Amino acid sequence: MKIFFETSSVLASYNLDLPKALSSSTHVFVDMDNPLLYVIYLYEKIFYGRYNFYKTIPPYLGRLMRTRFLRKVDVVHLNSLNTELAKKAKEFGKPVVSVPHVAPFPKKVYDEINNYVDVYVVPSNFTKLKIKSW
Repeated sequence: MKIFFETSSVLASYNLDLPKALSSSTHVFVDMDNPLLYVIYLYEKIFYGRYNFYKTIPPYLGRLMRTRFLRKVDVVHLNSLNTELAKKAKEFGKPVVSVPHVAPFPKKVYDEINNYVDVYVVPSNFTKLKIKSW
């Protein structure tokens, strides 16, 4: 299985360690849009030999390379409600899982992306109840 993993600038250890855990049995492509997260990744990789198990898409190259990687993967894992990325994944027929960490968002944000997300994984009961109420 191949997974496209969109990082969230807020959660550095989550964005580096979850793809590492996933890559033990799958191929993971990590879209590192945040420059600071990418610096942390490079530092850990070079000096400690960590994170050699997955491929990264560096910041500023993501927009150019994203389509290439989206075509290759089996599932897209979003850590935000990135409508543009979800829409592109759906164009290629890829299932989209969204984990909105800084949720809940306003209802109109969910209304924009709902047609493109197959599964939401929510970080709290509060978020779950809020989303269900809409």
